[in-house]
Amino acid sequence: KYSIAQTDKVRYIEKFVRAQWQGSDFDEGVPMEPPFNKDPDMNYGGVTVSLDNKQLYITICKPYISKYDGQRRTNCDIYGAHYVHGVNSRNGAEEWHWTEPLNLGPNVNTPDGWESQPSLSADGKHLYFSSWREGSEKIDIYVTEKQADGSWGEAKNLGKPINSAENDKAPFIHSDSKTLYFASQGHTGLGGFDVYYARQRADGTWEAPVNIGHPINTDEDEHGFVVSTDGKTVYYASNHLGEKRTKLNILSFELYKEARPEKVVLIKGKVPAENVALGRAKVEIKNMRTKEINTFDVDTNDGTYAAIVTVKPQDKVLLKVEGEGIAYNSRVVEVPAEKELDERPSGPVTQKIDMPVAREEEGAAYRLEDIHYETNSAEISLRSKLVLDDFAVYLQKRDKLKVAIYGHTDNVGRSAENLTLSTDRAFSVKAYLESKGVAAARLTFKGYGDTRPVESNLTEEGRAKNRRTEFMILSME
Repeated sequence: KYSIAQTDKVRYIEKFVRAQWQGSDFDEGVPMEPPFNKDPDMNYGGVTVSLDNKQLYITICKPYISKYDGQRRTNCDIYGAHYVHGVNSRNGAEEWHWTEPLNLGPNVNTPDGWESQPSLSADGKHLYFSSWREGSEKIDIYVTEKQADGSWGEAKNLGKPINSAENDKAPFIHSDSKTLYFASQGHTGLGGFDVYYARQRADGTWEAPVNIGHPINTDEDEHGFVVSTDGKTVYYASNHLGEKRTKLNILSFELYKEARPEKVVLIKGKVPAENVALGRAKVEIKNMRTKEINTFDVDTNDGTYAAIVTVKPQDKVLLKVEGEGIAYNSRVVEVPAEKELDERPSGPVTQKIDMPVAREEEGAAYRLEDIHYETNSAEISLRSKLVLDDFAVYLQKRDKLKVAIYGHTDNVGRSAENLTLSTDRAFSVKAYLESKGVAAARLTFKGYGDTRPVESNLTEEGRAKNRRTEFMILSME
């Protein structure tokens, strides 16, 4: 989604336009339907969309008469809209639709200023934008942080080294949430607006901006830089093709490796809920190497989620859903090797993982996903220990819970041996949890062998589901 400029002999009008990829190129695009582009006297443009494509922030510019000189001016503010399912007030139909855009308010926008070009971080918690406001002689880049109640906090000027003494605008924060691309007239460049990138340090400060260089930057203006999720392709606007300076063209380019953001993995799916309300449920993703944790909202309309995490090749990521009354659940995601990442033709590494959840209640049994053992052994795999480490933390936080660990097998082999193996495996899990600080008095164990299948043992898929480790909540007080 992007905006275009249309012109006549009087002035420019910007419309919010959607273009779709047609296999080898984008089509010409069509203006978005209402609630966008409704007023012919208003400009619509400068759009950013959330990772799940259900939150949108857009610049809307309205004409007004200045109280200072009585002249007709244009005030640009940033608005927010949501993609929801329900009755559409514009046609009375029950359908998916965009809500009316709402002004983000005085913490972000100013009465007589220019706020535009928003860029939303992947976790939806930070909104970067450009502003020319009272007290500033030039355009600067600002950031606002989402508060616990869903509102946006007071915008802060990014300051040095991002903002210079001249105009700095068009921020784009990549999905890695660490690499910022922007346009500037003030940093050392080739002329006009040049594109730069800067990386955020762990303490929140920024490294010195780096000029993206030729042939992207020229002696004319380049801005509106957008980098694909996989970090390989950029889209940007430039007027360097010999046209009038007011005419911009959208160009694309393969970004060289030094300027690429960190690699990310996109994880998305559904959260099917069994007798529990999702409410404010969140998907939590933890990089097991860096211990960095990010959280992402679950859409209560349809139970979907989309999340992204910064990774290196062969990293392991722990994924789980947390919320009031939700029992422990988790999955482990493994990142491909570097060669596989580099040889991907296009697009980010994407994992589709559904995360079923159920109510936390006494007497209920829950599968511990990704618990594996060596063949015909009770030795717990390294990958499984990642899950059990986290499960131990869960039990320590809920120190009133008493749980039983149950082991199950498929029907391959003799039933007596399967019973012994499942018992040994359940004991191994109990012992491991104790080694992580969970009191032995809170844990029991039992093996059931092949006596309690949940699927048919006639297929490999069914047998895999029957080979499982479960925990049952014995008491919650």
